[in-house]
Amino acid sequence: MPTNFPDITAIGSDVLAALPVLVDIQDREHRIQWANRAYCAAVGLDLADIVGRRCYEVRGLSEECRGCPVAETLRTGAPGRAELLPENQPAWPFPQAGWVSRSQALRDESGAIVGAIEIVEDITAHVLAVQRQDRSRDALLRLFNRSATLDAKQMLRAILDEAEDLTGSTIGFYHFVEEDQVTLSLQMWSTNTAKTCTAPGAGTRYPIAHAGVWVDCVRAGRPVVHNDYASLPHKKGLPEGHAPVLRELVVPVVRAGKLVAILGVGNKPDPYDDRDVACVSQLADLAWEAVGRKNAEERHRELQAKFDHAQKMESVGRLAGGVAHDFNNMLSVILGQVELALGDLDPADPLHAGLGEVRRAAQRSADLTRQLLGFARQQPMQPRVLDLNETVGDMLKMLRRLIGEHIALRWEPHREPMPVLADPTQVDQVLANLCVNARDAIGDGGTVTIATGCVEFGADVVDEYPHFQPGRYVVLTVADDGCGVDEATRAKIFEPFFTTKGLGQGTGLGLSTVYGIVRQNGGFADVDSVPGEGATFRIYLPRHEAAARPEIGADAGPGPARGGGEMVLLVEDEEMILNFETSLLTRLGYRVLSALTPLAALELARRHRDEIALLVTDVIMPELNGPELATRVEELVPGIRTLFLSGYTADNFASDEAEIAFLQKPFQADEFAARVRELLPGRRGPRP
Repeated sequence: MPTNFPDITAIGSDVLAALPVLVDIQDREHRIQWANRAYCAAVGLDLADIVGRRCYEVRGLSEECRGCPVAETLRTGAPGRAELLPENQPAWPFPQAGWVSRSQALRDESGAIVGAIEIVEDITAHVLAVQRQDRSRDALLRLFNRSATLDAKQMLRAILDEAEDLTGSTIGFYHFVEEDQVTLSLQMWSTNTAKTCTAPGAGTRYPIAHAGVWVDCVRAGRPVVHNDYASLPHKKGLPEGHAPVLRELVVPVVRAGKLVAILGVGNKPDPYDDRDVACVSQLADLAWEAVGRKNAEERHRELQAKFDHAQKMESVGRLAGGVAHDFNNMLSVILGQVELALGDLDPADPLHAGLGEVRRAAQRSADLTRQLLGFARQQPMQPRVLDLNETVGDMLKMLRRLIGEHIALRWEPHREPMPVLADPTQVDQVLANLCVNARDAIGDGGTVTIATGCVEFGADVVDEYPHFQPGRYVVLTVADDGCGVDEATRAKIFEPFFTTKGLGQGTGLGLSTVYGIVRQNGGFADVDSVPGEGATFRIYLPRHEAAARPEIGADAGPGPARGGGEMVLLVEDEEMILNFETSLLTRLGYRVLSALTPLAALELARRHRDEIALLVTDVIMPELNGPELATRVEELVPGIRTLFLSGYTADNFASDEAEIAFLQKPFQADEFAARVRELLPGRRGPRP
């Protein structure tokens, strides 16, 4: 030590030697004159091997540290301070992550600077904490930036991957604790775990009582660290295909005092510490909130999609109903004129057979419009209370013939009666269409299963299906083990004219008719399907306990087909139909007052109020609709009966009211004749 250098004893060598921080004394050339025990231990040298060497040489460097505080102190005499970190130094040979170096000048008796004392503190823990904090922030930012493009499962896996990365782990898992608080269900593995582990994955359920040490956090209700997994006396064997476990950290997620989930990581190279616990706990909470939010977003999207689909189907239904109405009007003329012509021809006439083909084609067209009306929920109904079990049972023989001998039909009725208020013909149509659809999906051989049951829906479930109310529903299930459909096909499956069949193999109206009939009867329909695994259609109808309503006209006896000169007021805004109906009524022996508009009909009613015996009117017309016209005519002709005719019944007319006499277009001439005769004075039948 230079003669002018201060005596080390004068500055408390015993105290400095015992300090846990690194202390050294340097001369003006940075040669170390003294160092304490902590300094020697940090550089791995004895004091004798340190004294006389420059500080940076002792530290394994070729030049002084960048921003060296001792150099600044030796130059200015002012105290110095600097953080020495890997990122601000040209070289970093130390195992530590960083140092804080502080320096103070040493002076001789004359006040000249002869050296400096340096105190160096290891800030590895602080640096690592900051780095961990930065990495956590970056991880959260990455998750936030990706969240808009990930679904709930993808988000969960991304969080697990970040938890692995931040803790240096190689396995990660996330479980939900089920409502019973005694069962865990695996929701997701990390990407790395999924690659290395062949044990059963997502969806696997574990009773907590039988699970291994990895659920100790559930039992304890707090984070649990097992840094020496092999030595745990209560550990259990791992499932076949599970990755080996060296150490693990598992944290619980608690909401409202209830344990709802756990997140675990494992196999970090060095022991887990409190910082790992804090990091994983934060990500576990984030995972729960993110999955909940994603599920809520998905739920909202599903509800919005169902609402949009319902609106779309409503619009398509209105369009289909309008088309069917206009088509029925034209068919009324075609069928009516053909029937009149057939009545005038000898069956042996060559034209008779041709006209018969025209009639059959028109009748098939009428069937098509009825299917459209069924989809549009505008088909006239004759509902009564049915036991769905009995209805299906009565149809089984016909359904077996319909699907063919190569397909098995299994019937699984519920043990209790399944009462619904519905039109039996429409229920038969639903069954037939669903079974035909199943038959076509199965192909060469398979099984169709029909079952009934009863469910109760709360508001949370019924919200998925606009326009429906909570309550008890009877469910009719038709399942097949056929080809199944993908999600895109399933979304369109109830749309009219949508079909996956080849050209000429289907109209695309079968399932849309089912949809319309079910909606018309106050129910709803859905379908589950996976390609290659078949499809399951469920029809939900409100459960009904009231007594059956009497069928319209059930007690009406047949009347003579021809009239006796009675006067009929006929109102129809389509001239072709008006001419045909006028001709038909005249042929049947009635006197006819024809009107193209309701106002013209009212004028005829005023002039012939004492002669008119019956009003026959269309339902949908300009100026006044059918029911409004009937009310006005009855004011002029008290007690007059009315027969309503329409291609469909919607909005302004309710054909399911027992006191209404209604005939749907197109109709056959003898059906029309019988209905008119039935309503004339002195005949039994419905009254207005």
